[in-house]
Amino acid sequence: MESLEAAELCKLIDNSFRDVRFAFANQIAEIGESIGLDIYRVIEAVNLNYSRNDIPKPSPGVGGPCLIKDPYILRKLFRESGLDAPLLTAARHINEAGPRRIVRSAEALLKSVGKELKDCRAFVVGFAFKGEPETSDLRDSTTLWLLEELKRRTDKIVGYDPVAFPSEMKSLGIRVVGVEDGFRDSDVVFIMNNHNSYLRWDIERYISLMKRPALVYDCWRMFSDRKIAALPNVLYAGIGVGCGGELPAGTREIERV
Repeated sequence: MESLEAAELCKLIDNSFRDVRFAFANQIAEIGESIGLDIYRVIEAVNLNYSRNDIPKPSPGVGGPCLIKDPYILRKLFRESGLDAPLLTAARHINEAGPRRIVRSAEALLKSVGKELKDCRAFVVGFAFKGEPETSDLRDSTTLWLLEELKRRTDKIVGYDPVAFPSEMKSLGIRVVGVEDGFRDSDVVFIMNNHNSYLRWDIERYISLMKRPALVYDCWRMFSDRKIAALPNVLYAGIGVGCGGELPAGTREIERV
């Protein structure tokens, strides 16, 4: 580039554009959850054999040290130039609201099967701001925002991350555990990043260790929603999919996927 300013603007534009794309997917996910459609499968169909489309899959929000700050820096540049940037503002609002929406949704689902989140043990998986490519970086992770909301409702929180430093996780005020100990006796599990090691889990065995009825909130859709929802007394929830699961007798029926 011809100047440092132009080079810096390239970075701001790139990260802000990505933030807007992710916000579009995350907003579309809300309508999928509302009407009971699987937005992952809808997006796959929209993208299929159409190279002009590259709609990303929804996520539990967008964090990390670059994507969280660069849209604000670019918006500041707009305002210093006497311009507004409502698209950048809206995208940040959508992406930062994701973790709060997850906690509220989990609270409602647990209540529907006779459980109060304040009495529940919550297992949070994935503290680094992304799982793939692998990083141990917790800066501005969406998991930290989820923890803020979760701590307002329960103090029984344990956590696991395959690569994050346990000392950093402990500084957040949670107990660090292994995968099996995390699932054991938990009422709800939140899978908050997409580390590939999770795919090697014997997920059905781990879920069998949970207190029933149990809620698995698979925020990156790492596992089969239909397979987990078919387990007795287990609810499956994910970003962009209507809740599914077999409920205990006497509880309110929840729409299946």
